[in-house]
Amino acid sequence: MNAAFGQEKIGEAPVVIIALGMKEEYKKRAEEVLADGARRGAGKVENVPKIRHQALEFLGALPANMWVNRHVMIAFTTMMLVAEAYGFDTAPMEGFDAAAVKREFGAPEEAEVVALLAIGRAAPPDKPYTGRLPVREIFFNERFGSPWPLAPGS
Repeated sequence: MNAAFGQEKIGEAPVVIIALGMKEEYKKRAEEVLADGARRGAGKVENVPKIRHQALEFLGALPANMWVNRHVMIAFTTMMLVAEAYGFDTAPMEGFDAAAVKREFGAPEEAEVVALLAIGRAAPPDKPYTGRLPVREIFFNERFGSPWPLAPGS
């Protein structure tokens, strides 16, 4: 719980998922993953070495932590949606000490700890609604600042 700055949901939730991404491992596993995709119909197996080279060249031009963060958050969001679809409550958490989480759970040095996800059943009463900006102020059509025509209040 100390790695999460004492947030109670870490200790109360029956499940806490540590969402992390590996900044270097994809280089070692790229051929295996691409070959599996080719065997399933996503390209030809004989093209895998060329595709691997192109993919690694592209990814090498990006900051590893940015690329890892984006892809881990796609999986993280999907986990939240699935848990909620099964009737569980979720609490995504970004307030934590990444180094402490890695140390506590033995994550490798290359791991980027992106977020924590507490999953369980919320105890009543429901948390009060803290408010959000209106959709017309955050959802735009074609250009930033041009409200989406179907947004309430547009």
